[in-house]
Formats: sequence, structure tokens, C-alpha cells
Amino acid sequence: MEQTECLSKALAAFEAINRRDFDAFVDLVHEDASFEFPGTSLLAGAHQGEKGIRRFLKRMTIAVPDLQFTVVNTLATGSLVALEWTNRGTTLKGAPYENRGVTIIEFSGDKIKRLRDYLDTERLKG
Repeated sequence: MEQTECLSKALAAFEAINRRDFDAFVDLVHEDASFEFPGTSLLAGAHQGEKGIRRFLKRMTIAVPDLQFTVVNTLATGSLVALEWTNRGTTLKGAPYENRGVTIIEFSGDKIKRLRDYLDTERLKG
């Protein structure tokens, strides 16, 4: 797949998260994809397959129900896409939440095979 198509699908994945359309997100993902989220929070770890990734997305939106991502920079090379983003929302406890990070997305064919997040996970504990 061309790198412009990879970038387009990566951006579509973030748009799906912002809409809470997890079916659309999972449609972009390979059935045995992995998603690595750093840190020690309840969201941390390696989330495997469509089911594991869907579970992560649901947990993320429970923790910060109105979480919205804004992609501020992109880089695509071959089958890899890097998205720099900011996000913000309000936690279940009513506290404001903001963060910034990078997600690396690796494609295999026309599907997302691997996602890796890099962010300040300490902000999740606030």
C-alpha cells in the first residue's frame, strides 16, 4: 500500500476514535494486530487482536469520556506512519485532562498491524 494510503487510514483511525466509532476503527485493524500502551495505569500493556484493542478503546473512553485527539504532525514512510497529537477531555472524577504524544502505526497490506503509543502516562493518574 502506498504511504499516502497508510497516512489516510491512520488519520481515519483517529477520526473514528473521536467519533467513538470503534467498529470503524477495528475495520482498519488486522485481526491479530497489537497495540502497545506504556506505563502502569489500567490502560497499560500490550493489547492483542481486534477484541483486545476494542477493550482498550472502551476503557480509554470510560476513563476520559469526552476525550478528543487533534493530530498536529504526520510522517509517513513506507508502511510506517507517525502521528504527533494532543488530546484533552474530562476524567470521570471531573478533572481536566490534557496530554500530547506520538503514535507509531505499522501496516501490513491494507490493515494496521501494530500500534505503539508514546506519551506521559503519569497524567492519566491525575
